[in-house]
Amino acid sequence: MKISDNVRMVPVPEDQPMRPTSTNIYIIGQRGGQTLTIDSGEAIDKFRWMLRGYLAAIDHSEIGVAAITHHHFDHSGNLKHVNEHLKAEVAVPENGVKLLRGRLPKDGVKTYADGDTIELDGGIRVQVMTSPGHSVDSLCYYIEEEGILFTGDTILGNTTSVVGDVNSYMASLRRLLELPNVKVLCPGHGPLITDTDDAKARDRLEMYVAHRQMREDQIQDLAFPEEMPVIRNLAVDWSDRIWVQRSALPGETGTIDILSADGRYFGSLPTDGLRIPRAFGPGGLLAYVERDDLDIQRVVVVRLMADEQLEGAP
Repeated sequence: MKISDNVRMVPVPEDQPMRPTSTNIYIIGQRGGQTLTIDSGEAIDKFRWMLRGYLAAIDHSEIGVAAITHHHFDHSGNLKHVNEHLKAEVAVPENGVKLLRGRLPKDGVKTYADGDTIELDGGIRVQVMTSPGHSVDSLCYYIEEEGILFTGDTILGNTTSVVGDVNSYMASLRRLLELPNVKVLCPGHGPLITDTDDAKARDRLEMYVAHRQMREDQIQDLAFPEEMPVIRNLAVDWSDRIWVQRSALPGETGTIDILSADGRYFGSLPTDGLRIPRAFGPGGLLAYVERDDLDIQRVVVVRLMADEQLEGAP
């Protein structure tokens, strides 16, 4: 699919919801010469045959450098393949090398960092930009003269993206918004986003920023209780059973669950029943320290008669 005289798109059809419509491979450079590809797809035959078939039958080009937008396997799975079978040099994010362990060839690998420029025949200049957020090593590629921005999974064609680091992602989106002359967004998945009479490609960037900010505002407005119901107290009785008292909200008594050391559940004490004692004794004896009406301490000993007194006892 032709995007411009110097840019083509090879959309590989997908039926997975996390990869809407297609996974896209892009070819940059003059037809019939050495080209730059952006992303190479998953390490399965349909990606390999689509790319090789397009190069041979339509583009009549060779891959000089095979670059990726990030380390996820649906974008980087064929790096060894294009290096071995298509004799392409491989280019990956500088901070993505360790994340690509097992997917890189032994030789013919270089790295790209923020601010790098790729010079191709015909005066084509491709700028490299870091765009972390979806992944820590995400890159975008930008041909300013043509207004074409390759976004990987930072921007998708027909849905919003999964985000790993929200703060980094928002900073990346705002940086992309500052680029001049953006007319075409080339996403890692889904259809192209282009300027039309009704909308601009930049509108999609602004929509992404607004959508993510709305999500952040929703999170900020969530109300949480001051105390979450977790564990308040633990004790072990004479029979090596573990008494676990759950925390409760203010004014409530937490339920006490009784378990074996290997996690077997014996049952729970009613919330209006016994508390965890100060000390345990043989035969189900429980010792409590209480104060009488004159504020004098006394020791009260009771007996837990049988496990049948437990709620939910097996």
